[in-house]
Amino acid sequence: MTTQSNTGALDATTLAGYQEAFEAQPAHQLMQNVVTQHDVNDVALNRNIVAEATHTFSTTLDEWGVTNQARSGRCWMFAGLNLFRSETRNLLKVKEFEFSQSYVMFWDKMERANYILEAVIETADRPIDDRVVAWLLHQPLGDGGQWDMFVSLVKKHGGSPQDRHA
Repeated sequence: MTTQSNTGALDATTLAGYQEAFEAQPAHQLMQNVVTQHDVNDVALNRNIVAEATHTFSTTLDEWGVTNQARSGRCWMFAGLNLFRSETRNLLKVKEFEFSQSYVMFWDKMERANYILEAVIETADRPIDDRVVAWLLHQPLGDGGQWDMFVSLVKKHGGSPQDRHA
């Protein structure tokens, strides 16, 4: 394989040498095909390490049902509600308690819609291709969030038991 020029810059000859060396190894092309057609994390998984991993834990959690956001983009909300859920169970001295994700999601969507409405009113005099307008309209009611958004929603609108707002 050729080496780089004395200046350290990659030149056409060096790059051609790299390409030639790569193509000379059938295994390289096989790997290239695999990682361009499949998730690289799945392909790179070392099954020996997975098989050796211990699945026994030293900390046992209370036995209470799980909540599943099912890839809905609401993990931030479920995490926050589950944090409150544990303490609420203890305060109420009940084995099972769950907050309504639908209730919090309703208020999240209402607050987001109001924000967008107010922003559109504020930017109504701008052209449609204005960067701020384009940003506002790109994905006005996304699902993602974070802790501060969750706290703001709960401070303003509270929470509700799951069995009241399923």
